[in-house]
Amino acid sequence: MRHLPEHRSIIVVDIAEFGRRDDRFQLWLREALAAVVRYAAGSAQMPWDELAVEDRGDSKILVIPPTVSKVDVVDGFVRHLADALRHHNARSSEQARMRMRMAAHAGEVHRDAEGWAGTDLNLACRLVDCAPAYRALHRVPEADLVVVVSAEMHRAVVRHGYGGIDPAHYHPVEVGEKEVRTTAWIRVPGLDHRPLPAEPDGEPDTGAGAGFGAGGRVPAGPPPLTATGPPPQPLPPPGGTVVAGEGNVSIGHIGSVGNDVVGRDKHVWGAR
Repeated sequence: MRHLPEHRSIIVVDIAEFGRRDDRFQLWLREALAAVVRYAAGSAQMPWDELAVEDRGDSKILVIPPTVSKVDVVDGFVRHLADALRHHNARSSEQARMRMRMAAHAGEVHRDAEGWAGTDLNLACRLVDCAPAYRALHRVPEADLVVVVSAEMHRAVVRHGYGGIDPAHYHPVEVGEKEVRTTAWIRVPGLDHRPLPAEPDGEPDTGAGAGFGAGGRVPAGPPPLTATGPPPQPLPPPGGTVVAGEGNVSIGHIGSVGNDVVGRDKHVWGAR
């Protein structure tokens, strides 16, 4: 069988410090991840049933058809994902807070019986795990989201300032992660007026050894988070956490773990 490449936009989202939570918090965060990603896609006018969505535990990969504009990926999806995270975290305890890294790229991918593959898909996964993204999130503790776009996505969309995109919000970083050596562009939505923190010792950030426990220079975090109290209530049924309609979107009740609020009802009015 011939596996010919198909051009797709690619989004990868990953929950920061997921492994520090115990299993009960991880289940709640996975539910919240599914809710905010689906909300962001729907609000950005991405037809959910046309997306290929791969679950990676603490992350998701979205392979997006060419009928969806790259502007909707970098503008609408990012904006609505940041909104959803802000509303989730405003109603959540510190233990249930969800911070994320997101990567956006576009390129050629292959589809086979097992799913999607290709160098461009690998690149998107390297970008979401790059050291500059980890460091930006670590050094800006009030940030909910860090966005990394590839040089290709920046050249095609960001630099032109389409839609609500402001090219000045993106800053170049050098990424060196496994087989990847490239320039990417990074942004912290909601804190765009602040410069990115300087790299330690004045050294350029190559991204080599990114990730916790991977040999990079990412500072160690606090001890693992744990929950106390009775087991959490059952999760809501799949598909029941996000309701979209004319002019408003509701991200529904997620529940609690012990005495910690994971997410109450949230309503985002006048969603664009």
